[in-house]
Amino acid sequence: FIEIEEDNFDDWVEWLDKFVMKTVFPNEYKNEHLNTYKLRNEAKFIHEFFIKTMNDKIKENTKKREELMGNIEEYVQKHFRTLKVKYHQKIYEDDYGTPVLDDWIRELEYFIKKVIIPNINVDDEVMDEAVHKTHECFMNLLMNDGKPISIDIKTGIDFEHYIENLLKEDGFDVVRTPTTGDQGVDLIAEKEDKKIAIQCKFYSKPVGNKAVQEVVAGMVYYVCDVGCVVSNNTYTPAARKLATTSNIILANDTDIIDKLNELVES
Repeated sequence: FIEIEEDNFDDWVEWLDKFVMKTVFPNEYKNEHLNTYKLRNEAKFIHEFFIKTMNDKIKENTKKREELMGNIEEYVQKHFRTLKVKYHQKIYEDDYGTPVLDDWIRELEYFIKKVIIPNINVDDEVMDEAVHKTHECFMNLLMNDGKPISIDIKTGIDFEHYIENLLKEDGFDVVRTPTTGDQGVDLIAEKEDKKIAIQCKFYSKPVGNKAVQEVVAGMVYYVCDVGCVVSNNTYTPAARKLATTSNIILANDTDIIDKLNELVES
């Protein structure tokens, strides 16, 4: 059943005997009424059951590993823009100029557990291998990606101009709203028959649901088909929930073009 050195196998058999005597037949063992045949037969059954269970576990883990590894590249490509933002947010240099990857590794583990294999548990060894492959796939895509994560943006106005230029370069007609009294909308973008109210948020922390509330009001005020919040950062859970129920698009500067074009095409 298992390749094992003879000395170690003898130790295993001895342990099985003790296990059977003290756990399976405690009364007989205590009263010294347990015969050798009965002991050995039960020990043989437990050994066979244990080996079968271990083999089944190995097969199960192998199947999980193959499923996970086979899906990594597809999911990294699908969520590359979001991962790119996370990569630049999570990695930083310490006082000695050494890149600190801890937060990025945790982000990859979260991505694997929640996106690639939700509701499936894998052991630490498989997870470590998956993190390594996910990082490798991402870095290959990043090396071939010609789109910068950002430009020299220092203020919210800089960010608005940046988003406006991105939209215009992709064929959107863009109108800027007044600096004051904009009703929660910074840009009005149109393409084909879609009119989109856009609020730009250049934040150092995740954007909250107030931005979603504002663009909902601005969408009505400017008679737009849909609203969108675009940020250089991520969004709080409350903002995501409100956006879902309000049918508002949440984007960042790396995926807004793709998301708005999907809207236009639909």
